Amino acid sequence: INGVVGWHEEKNAGDAIAALKAGLTPKCTCKRNGSWQSMDAKFLVRGDRINIKLGDVLPADAILCKGEPLEIDQAALTGESLPVSRHENQKVFQGSTCKRGEIEGIVCDTGERTFFGKAAKLVESVEQTGNFQKVLFRVTLALLIVSFTMVIIIFIVLLVRHHKVLDIISICVVLLVASIPIAMQIVCTTTMAVGSRILAEKQAIVSRLSSIEELAGMQILCSDKTGTLTKNALELKDTDVCETDSVPVTLPVPNAELEIKMASALAAKRMNTGQDAIDKCICDHAGKFRDIDLSCWEEEQFIPFDPVRKRVEATSVNTKTGQKVVTCKGAPQIVLAMSSNCELIKKEIEGKVKAYAARGFRTLGVAKQNEKDEWVMLGLLSLFDPPRDDTFATIKRAQAMGVPVRMVTGDQLAIGIETSKQLEMGEKIYNTDFLVESEAATEINRARIKDIILNADGFAEVFPEHKFYIVEQMQNYGRRTGMTGDGVNDAPALKRADVGIAVDGATDAARAAADIVLTSPGLSVIIDAMIISRRIFQRMKNYCTYRIACTIQLLFFFSISILFIRPTDFIHTGGKPYTEDIPDTFILPVISLVIITILNDGTILTIAYDKVVVSRNPEKWNLIKLFILSIILGAINTIASIVLLIQALEHLDINDKGNPMLDAFNVPQLKYKQITAMIYMEISIANFMNVFVARTQSFFFSRRPGTQILIAGIVANVATTFFAVYWFFGSSHGAPAGGIPWKLAGFVWFWVICFFIVDDCVKVLVNKAFDKYEGIDSTDKANQYLRDSFLAPGSRKSNFLSRTSFIAAKTPAVEVRRSRVSVSKQ
Repeated sequence: INGVVGWHEEKNAGDAIAALKAGLTPKCTCKRNGSWQSMDAKFLVRGDRINIKLGDVLPADAILCKGEPLEIDQAALTGESLPVSRHENQKVFQGSTCKRGEIEGIVCDTGERTFFGKAAKLVESVEQTGNFQKVLFRVTLALLIVSFTMVIIIFIVLLVRHHKVLDIISICVVLLVASIPIAMQIVCTTTMAVGSRILAEKQAIVSRLSSIEELAGMQILCSDKTGTLTKNALELKDTDVCETDSVPVTLPVPNAELEIKMASALAAKRMNTGQDAIDKCICDHAGKFRDIDLSCWEEEQFIPFDPVRKRVEATSVNTKTGQKVVTCKGAPQIVLAMSSNCELIKKEIEGKVKAYAARGFRTLGVAKQNEKDEWVMLGLLSLFDPPRDDTFATIKRAQAMGVPVRMVTGDQLAIGIETSKQLEMGEKIYNTDFLVESEAATEINRARIKDIILNADGFAEVFPEHKFYIVEQMQNYGRRTGMTGDGVNDAPALKRADVGIAVDGATDAARAAADIVLTSPGLSVIIDAMIISRRIFQRMKNYCTYRIACTIQLLFFFSISILFIRPTDFIHTGGKPYTEDIPDTFILPVISLVIITILNDGTILTIAYDKVVVSRNPEKWNLIKLFILSIILGAINTIASIVLLIQALEHLDINDKGNPMLDAFNVPQLKYKQITAMIYMEISIANFMNVFVARTQSFFFSRRPGTQILIAGIVANVATTFFAVYWFFGSSHGAPAGGIPWKLAGFVWFWVICFFIVDDCVKVLVNKAFDKYEGIDSTDKANQYLRDSFLAPGSRKSNFLSRTSFIAAKTPAVEVRRSRVSVSKQ
């Protein structure tokens, strides 16, 4: 099972590289031997001349030749939500798409030297072992060393006492199987698989199971902006209307505010599919108003946008009234310059354009022609890529769980700052200037870089290698780091992060590089994943405590009983002869160890469904505390088993008198084979009862166990009791065993419960001692776990969770501003 799981995860790890490499071989049109020909991009070399036209995906990085500028969509590479203009001698990147224009270019980089190829190379360079594997290795190695040491000592002692070699080997092998946590990987994998299934029901697919444990300990969540924090769909933010006495409303709408919306919609290419992002935004918004009826307007002439004219112009005719109107929209400075009312509104418009630019908004000027065929500017529209509806609530809930969210975007610094402000993520946003760290960097510079990376609220204008570097440095500074993203530019950071999360609509490369893939819009499922992962962490920690304690009990009980307790030393017949065969070394039958291992480890799988509390802060493995608590619990159980064995040996039926305590409980004197079965029963039940001790920080009754683990405990312990009473398995050489009376079984249960209570009280004292050592007071302890109102926000609304919609909570969808310019009579 472990091998199959490992193979599957290794296979998934290679999918990121395969997806990226598959994207490195598109088709292209290249000039070779004086003629243009279509060919695979993998055959391109530096210096080749390629043709770039509308709709082409660039096959390599290239420098543009002389010609008209292009509009290039590089959102998948840089995260910019709108196409950018590229002119002669500027560089365009492989994987970006030509949205407007046609030009030739000279290939400057191919393969892994391209912007896209560097991302693939970064992904391929990541070789890291999950934290969970490291923890399991440490725990297993420690137990393995102890087990082998004790088993070697037992082997030597039994050999010296002239036991048969085959019997010694069988005992040692079974003892190793029982003590080494072979099932730990399976139990923990099963626990994480259960959580993975729950996440799948919430539309989150887990591709690497161990990422669930790492998500529980995530301390910082880095997030791409475009398409992750935001919708990657433009919306109309503000409308500024320029009203003057010389600009009457001529379109069939009641006021100037609606006229600018209608004029901008008439200047858009209205299409059902394939519509430009800006045109779609404007048309969708205009369609929300009953007074704006676009259905009766037909487009007579349309002049599309190009990077030189920087505007769209349209002539439309009303099919009902015959009214003809010419409208345009475009760069504000262009529309303003060609307007007849330019001098009247120039200062006001330029001031607003600068203010919007400082906030990272995209502004459009809107104008119409009057009866004199003169252009008249109507005002400004500002566009913005809004946050997803649940982003604000998700960020606040993540912060409440001790996980700050850091924006890492390829967009402009101003846009990053504005988005961060509106999501209340902070305003300390940096660009990549500070990331230049060389071998000769001084300690002061390195300290400054560390301070910026750990304390910044976000980063803007970053490339894939910057995102990779930021995540890597956070890890180097000891922070468990998560990353969310959707584009090729996010793939390296997703792969580098401890937990990579690809959002809905992500590219194949991002999905392949991620550990968790969201398949529904929104980010709220990330919080669900964090809650589920912290529950799973608690279950795995409880299991590890239980398993180490059981190992300690088995190893030390058998070591002490074999090395220091000789049953023949407890024979006091008063000189009377006896016929029962009493061995000189106390050994349990091999079959009893096998039963303990199978029965307890088999039923303990139900710990995956146990009821646990969710920590308010990121989880982390405190192995020192884990081992100390486990050793103490195991030691107490060892003492209980040793004391019971000594009392039972004193109560042999061949002795002239019994043990005072067993006599007090009216337990009849025992045969040696009954003692063997009794000790088997005590060890097996005490082992499983450790689960109920380990699963809580306070007393065992402070939290009800899960139904499945409670039933499993009842089944395992009842089965153990029946096996001890009706011993079906016979005896092995040197370890006779037989059934015990029900009264003795009842005494064993009494004994186990007494020491179970002792175990539980000692556990509480140990936890309090660690709390005091770590400086955790009663108030901190009370706030250590998340409340039910947080875990189930639908049942009891908290203050910030009621603000689930960013647009509705923060600002109105559209804010109309009037800029009335006074015109003198002169």
